[in-house]
Amino acid sequence: MMKDEDAGAAVSASLARGATLASVVAAGPVGGAALANAAGGAALAGAVGGAAVGDQRKPEWLKVRLASGQVAASVGATLRKHGLNTVCDEARCPNKAECWGQATATFMVMGAVCTRGCRFCAVATAKEGETLDPSEPDELASAIVELGIRHAVITSVDRDDLPDRGAAHFAACIRAIRARDPSIGIEVLAPDYHEGEIELLLEAGPDVFAHNIETVERLQSVRDARAGWQKSLHCLDLASSWAAKHGGKPFVKSSILLGIGESPSEVHSTMDALRVAGTSILVMGQYLRPTARQIPLVEYLPPATFAEYGEVARSKGFASVVSSPLARTSYHARSAFADIGAAAPATAATATPTAVTPAAAAASTTATATATPSLPPKAAP
Repeated sequence: MMKDEDAGAAVSASLARGATLASVVAAGPVGGAALANAAGGAALAGAVGGAAVGDQRKPEWLKVRLASGQVAASVGATLRKHGLNTVCDEARCPNKAECWGQATATFMVMGAVCTRGCRFCAVATAKEGETLDPSEPDELASAIVELGIRHAVITSVDRDDLPDRGAAHFAACIRAIRARDPSIGIEVLAPDYHEGEIELLLEAGPDVFAHNIETVERLQSVRDARAGWQKSLHCLDLASSWAAKHGGKPFVKSSILLGIGESPSEVHSTMDALRVAGTSILVMGQYLRPTARQIPLVEYLPPATFAEYGEVARSKGFASVVSSPLARTSYHARSAFADIGAAAPATAATATPTAVTPAAAAASTTATATATPSLPPKAAP
């Protein structure tokens, strides 16, 4: 295989001649780094049909309003009062206005500085993260109760600088919420914890354990070098194996960002790999380049394409699917959790996966399920 620099130059040349990105990908394997190198000059890796996506206006379906209004202001004030970070701000999430307007947020613990530097992410990075705040678990629990949140989503930066990569602190956050109100649904979006780390989180009792595979296997180089396809699948497998031994809890969830050069067959293969690892909830959303420092966008996928991917995912046995351009891991997380509860118990022979469309999820007022339904079985490898 050509070096990334040479492959990047070849991609650029093909795009400059008017080739579409799809035809370039179909012609042979092209690594994520090669696509990024192709973007180094005037020809962006985001070119589709010879035009740079980065120079195009966002489609109407991706235009969102800014967070405003009394409820959003109250959320911001509560976060500042308790000294908390959110992925809504740090990762420049496009759904901030919608979520904050409904008095919900995805909290980010262990500081706002990540020790990894994935090339699609806007969160600040450094070799060492911020000093852990021992009061954070209690402040987090207080904020969630004050905001009236019934399904809390907690994520974190990566903390490779800590002996346990922050697993004990993360677990303390879960326990603090449980101590304040046991009925609150808790979903964690965690780093790629391995044996000796992940158990700390799982023992604290989250309802949903999420870890993102991020993209297809061929494009994993857009992630930090310390992350990877096998590490992520192993993390998900550990969580689902734990659930199988503990009454089907937690449900296991993962997400795929689309629009960075993946092919449909690669997306389908990624779904298969996630099912084998025991993932029961899948989220698929459009990659949106946060700033010029992140990898270029390759293409905007229309809502119809997300609907098609959602149908494929449901046919593969995912118990809950959120697939839309603005979907993110925590997008309508409460509805997705309630949906998977309504679909259980599930078996390989009788499971009928149910989709969660953004419109339906937004209209849903169903409270988070309090029972612990059975986990859908893993797909056969």
